[in-house]
Amino acid sequence: MKTKLHYVFSITMLLFAFSAIAQNSSWKQVENLKNPEKLSKFHLDKNQVHLFELDIKSFKKSTASTTLRSAKNKKETIISLPGINGQIESFKIYEAPVFSPELASKYPNIKSYVGISINNSGTRLRMSMSPQGVQTMISYVNNSNVFMQPLTKGSNKYVVYDKRSKNSFADKFECKTLDKLNKSFNKSTETAKVNEGGANNQTLQKFRIAISTTSEYTAYHDDGNAGNGDAIADALAAINTTLGRVNEIFETDMGVTFELVNATQLIYNNAATDPYSDASEGTSNDNSNNTNGWSLQLQNTLTTELGNAAYDIGHLLGATGGGGNAGCIGCVCRNDNAGNSLDKNKGSGYTSPSNSTPEGDTFDLDFVAHEIGHQMGANHTWAFESEGTGVNSEPGSGSTIMGYAGIEGANNVELNGDDYFHYHSIKQILDNLSTKSCQTTEAISNNPPSADAGNNYNIPKGTAYVLNGAATDLDGGDNLTYCWEQIDDGISNFQNFGSTLTSGSMNRSLPPSNSPDRYIPKFASVIAGNTIQTAPTLGSDWETVSTVARTLNWALTVRDRAPIASTGGQSSFDTMQIIVEDVTPFTMTNPVSWAQGSMQTIEWEIGQTTNATINCQNVNIKLSTDGGVTFPITIASNTPNDGSFDYTVPAIPDTSAARLLIEAADNIFYDVSNFNFSISPTPSFFIVEETLNPIDCGATTATFNFDYVTANGFSENTVFSVSGNPAGSTVTFLPTNLSDSGTVTMTINDLDGIAQADYPLIITGTSTSITKNNNVTFPFFNGICSSAGNTTYNTSTTLVQFNTINNASAKPSGYSDYTSIITDLNRNISYDLTVNVNTDGDFITATKVWIDWNQNCSFNDAGEEYDLGDASNIANGATANSPISITVPLNAVPGNTTMRVSTKFKDDGLPTSCDNGFDGEVEDYTINILPDDFEYDTSITLVQFNTINQISEKPSSYSDFSSIITEVNRDSSYDLTVNVNTEGNFTTATKVWMDWNQNSSFDDPGEAYDLGDATNVSNEATNNSPLSISIPIDAVLGNTIMRIATRYIGDSGNQEPIPSENGFDGEVEDYTITIIPTLAIEESGYDNLIIYPNANNGKFNVKLNGALNRGITVEVFDARGQFIYKNIFEGTGDFNQSIDLNNVQSGLYILRINDGLRESTKKIIIK
Repeated sequence: MKTKLHYVFSITMLLFAFSAIAQNSSWKQVENLKNPEKLSKFHLDKNQVHLFELDIKSFKKSTASTTLRSAKNKKETIISLPGINGQIESFKIYEAPVFSPELASKYPNIKSYVGISINNSGTRLRMSMSPQGVQTMISYVNNSNVFMQPLTKGSNKYVVYDKRSKNSFADKFECKTLDKLNKSFNKSTETAKVNEGGANNQTLQKFRIAISTTSEYTAYHDDGNAGNGDAIADALAAINTTLGRVNEIFETDMGVTFELVNATQLIYNNAATDPYSDASEGTSNDNSNNTNGWSLQLQNTLTTELGNAAYDIGHLLGATGGGGNAGCIGCVCRNDNAGNSLDKNKGSGYTSPSNSTPEGDTFDLDFVAHEIGHQMGANHTWAFESEGTGVNSEPGSGSTIMGYAGIEGANNVELNGDDYFHYHSIKQILDNLSTKSCQTTEAISNNPPSADAGNNYNIPKGTAYVLNGAATDLDGGDNLTYCWEQIDDGISNFQNFGSTLTSGSMNRSLPPSNSPDRYIPKFASVIAGNTIQTAPTLGSDWETVSTVARTLNWALTVRDRAPIASTGGQSSFDTMQIIVEDVTPFTMTNPVSWAQGSMQTIEWEIGQTTNATINCQNVNIKLSTDGGVTFPITIASNTPNDGSFDYTVPAIPDTSAARLLIEAADNIFYDVSNFNFSISPTPSFFIVEETLNPIDCGATTATFNFDYVTANGFSENTVFSVSGNPAGSTVTFLPTNLSDSGTVTMTINDLDGIAQADYPLIITGTSTSITKNNNVTFPFFNGICSSAGNTTYNTSTTLVQFNTINNASAKPSGYSDYTSIITDLNRNISYDLTVNVNTDGDFITATKVWIDWNQNCSFNDAGEEYDLGDASNIANGATANSPISITVPLNAVPGNTTMRVSTKFKDDGLPTSCDNGFDGEVEDYTINILPDDFEYDTSITLVQFNTINQISEKPSSYSDFSSIITEVNRDSSYDLTVNVNTEGNFTTATKVWMDWNQNSSFDDPGEAYDLGDATNVSNEATNNSPLSISIPIDAVLGNTIMRIATRYIGDSGNQEPIPSENGFDGEVEDYTITIIPTLAIEESGYDNLIIYPNANNGKFNVKLNGALNRGITVEVFDARGQFIYKNIFEGTGDFNQSIDLNNVQSGLYILRINDGLRESTKKIIIK
């Protein structure tokens, strides 16, 4: 066998060599498209596609001798095609007709092919060819599918694209299928669920499909050239492409293929005589057995024109209407009752887009394959709401073929779906087909894979885990892909999605890949410390760990991407279960720095992971030196899960990006240290810079902080300097040098007149023996960026209405300066903005608006961009989202600022605030933010919360103290005190809100706190102060806002403050809260607690004068709050005790002392 394989390979390489010479001349890449509007019907960004010209004669010649893939004596034909990133790839191809033999003989110029890449293992091709051109679908193992279409009918120019090329999902398709099984299907499948392992019986099931078209569909595809075929032939060529792509998915996922029956009488070409209603009527109210609905009309047409014996499944293709309907679910093979014109059976499915473009990958796979999936037995798998079918397991819109990607607003997981079926869909279809007998079968010579999802496991809550799959295949060399999917049914949408979800799926489906493992959440999220996700948005992960006890059910689907010559691959699936227990999460302690050759103790919180159900007795420990990208160093294998491991650090390269990973050796959960730490061979230091944010526009100085960290006892004096700062500026450091860890403030002065740019700075630390550099970028703005369209086209903004602005305009140039037009706005008030545009013909434009609320000469800040939506084929009409309501932020800076309006031809991409030279126009206006006009002195006078201790008067009705920050720990409590001024003998109410889930809303449960009332005071605490605030254990890590509002409540006493209110008698203040994982490291307690020496080597003294004569408890925690030391000493009045932490690793620690009445904390540094 090995000899034969090598022989075939050598011939293949010879063929490939000749093919490369012949076929590279068939394709010529085109750099620029003269008419980019031709891309609009596919909603493609011209900057994200690849364009080619094809020598069609040469190309057709190369395919002339292609043999059938079912032929006994196959001849390999090799062609070249544009693939991923526009690269030319070589494919072995075979003819794989979707036409029945009778139909194929009538239309010999319409062909369908399958192929496999010579360049990329596992890459498969579907290609259709007709006098209308060549269309392809290339499916890759670890990349999105790539498609190729002619730009226009009969054109020799082609566009190559993938889902990343799409600039919108403009087809508002609505599947009207009632998502419930018909009774006969439901009854039969209850006892026929024999397909527990997948499509693995080495059988290809073939179904005869009858496809009819509306006259509008046929007219759309008619190229008007009778010389290469009439309108019927042109429509059949389009059907050939669609069905070939549909077959690729069905064959790969479930061993099912469709063959188009010989029934050209179903291709209608005359609107006056076709049997179908207008699209608006045919696609509306179709589930009410309306005889004007397309489902019934198709079924009755097929029964009349063909009869039951001539087909197994029927489908109608339309051109407009924006809908689809399977007629009934799972009705394939079910014959129609000719005597009943109101029943829907195997021939009642239809698909019709809303954008009048019945072609392309979205139409073929998102729509047609979706509706055929229903006909074959699959329900919807999205979970933004429940249909009660037991398979609503894809969070939000879902992303697989039976989902609703791109059409569910805030629930959209993606804008465009992925081209594969969910586990539930495959299983539902296979279960249904096991009860059918109308199909014919062909043997598949390829051996199927056998999926293994592994054992069931119990894991602790709040802990990341990895799903480990496997598969076997007797063929050995076949390319297998793996797809893990959570299969729990239940509502899971953007509102309830999160770690506390007790039913439904907490993790989206991801496209198949060549890795048998899946990390939950993805490993990069774990490295970033983001294991919990709430309120997911479009394009976010839609993955989270569970922080509550529940059961997670998972399925592994393995697809066999075998060589095409063997009639295609097959699939196999297996399931497993994870029980999440309500026990302490499995976490590890974060090191600070290691010295090579030193003994270090690695510690982790085992919680209850050694119990009888989780039963993790051993762990593996691994080390990364690149920030967690890889973990090449195994510290320990199968070491006992006892919470600590002593490790002698070997001689490895110096790094400041070390991470530790500890994983269960006999389970699937793991944890990674949250922060990078340093490993160095000798005492050393590190400069840890913060991101340099843009400074306020017009400022002449910029101030930034960075951390200076010493390691392994380094004590030399280090002097700081910088290079690369703007010419003419000066830089100072405070302090100018350090010999111990600390924070350094760098100030860049004399920026007046400096040119706007991103300046690369090099911060240098120089000691006696070491010099280290850190590269950072200083973004400097001294004015709003320029932006302008071109004057080649008339695409423009024609009207802007915003408060008092009412400006109608033509297009004098690509940029219009209307900054002399000014409108006054009040903070926290909403105003409607309307923008009219000229699309310059039958094209689509996109419009966006930016307002520089913080006046920093940048439109890149959160909350400064507004999407006014699209417009199509209008000379002076409003955009789709006009009017849009804009609320002036409470923290908008008073004074004049800029509002920018940009309208752009959408095929060139979406507008950006600093874009230039595009097809469109930019207009700038001036917005004047008015200072608050406050009449009364009712106000907040003092806020004390953890380290916040802010005394204030009332400079305005809103005070932005968000630059004042305090760190708080999850699952810890802090007292909040608020003093107020009631301005005389009046009563005020005070409330506080904290945005724990960082969703920019204070309306969520548990985020509001009542500080109570106050009466006739000028600077005294409210009656509920101090109020203990408990930080939720699931609070999202990072910065969030604390808002405090004090309000005069009047005589009625019922006018409580609300978080978003303007113009009331009172004041609002905002502060920043930083949520960190564990016990805070801020010092607190009485003043006479002394720790010396500090820093130290783990041995130090604790002195406390005036302690009570009772037991004194001393505890030490690491920076994450992990307990490492505790002792109780006898009280003697004045307390002075030596503490030895026994070789604890270097880092920052917290000491807590309690004498029974008082408690105090102090930071200590261990070197």
